[in-house]
Amino acid sequence: MEKYKVVREFKETKHDGHVYVVGDSYPKEGEKATKARLEELSTTKNKYKKVYIEEVVNEEQKVEKVAGTSDENDSKVETPKDKE
Repeated sequence: MEKYKVVREFKETKHDGHVYVVGDSYPKEGEKATKARLEELSTTKNKYKKVYIEEVVNEEQKVEKVAGTSDENDSKVETPKDKE
């Protein structure tokens, strides 16, 4: 399951009214969230049209995304010497 962090404080009606504050992990330990609920909270597709959580991307996932989309030309770093 993906990990999410809270980016806007909210009261989660699905978790007995637990108040999540900015920086908290979502869902809290011992709770589960449906895909539909994750989508609702991570997009503006909710009653208040606000984003409340965002997916946490770890370093391994970042490397995979970069490796999967990189091009041979993307990896070249230009130095001042190359400009001469």
